[in-house]
Amino acid sequence: MSDPWLLDYLFETERRNLCTRVFCFCRATEFREGLQRALMRATRHLGVPADEADVQRRILHGLADVEIERWERGYFDGYIRCILYHAAKAIGEPETARILGDSWGGEMFRRMQMHHRAVLAEGRRRAEYDAPQAVEARRNERLRQLQLRHQDRQERKRQRDQTVARASPGLKRYR
Repeated sequence: MSDPWLLDYLFETERRNLCTRVFCFCRATEFREGLQRALMRATRHLGVPADEADVQRRILHGLADVEIERWERGYFDGYIRCILYHAAKAIGEPETARILGDSWGGEMFRRMQMHHRAVLAEGRRRAEYDAPQAVEARRNERLRQLQLRHQDRQERKRQRDQTVARASPGLKRYR
């Protein structure tokens, strides 16, 4: 790792307890602005980034260079997820994955993608389950099962009544 600027910023973020929730009302603005300031200080020699996509690429290159012990990795998950979400939104998932490669950030990005696919699949499954046609089909099947059970009970009762009638022919029956 040539310059630990990103890791230093992550430790500072933790110390200051900044919000990094992606969909928070504050939009993790303080974290993201601080990240850009730390990037500018660390990459002053590269010049001013052309646009937001260039900023995100530089941040990802910094993340790709971060090497920390495996036991420390969970400590920074929220911060890295925030960085990855905004980077992928700015430059796209394929380029984000390409820049990160097999680094720790790349591994985390792949986990985020798998989680996202699982959430989408669950949403599709739930939408299919809740579709009006599926609800009606389940309701009709339930009614059919109730009718079958009722018919079965009625048949058993009829057989029982016939058995009783044969056993005691003089018994008066009321209906």
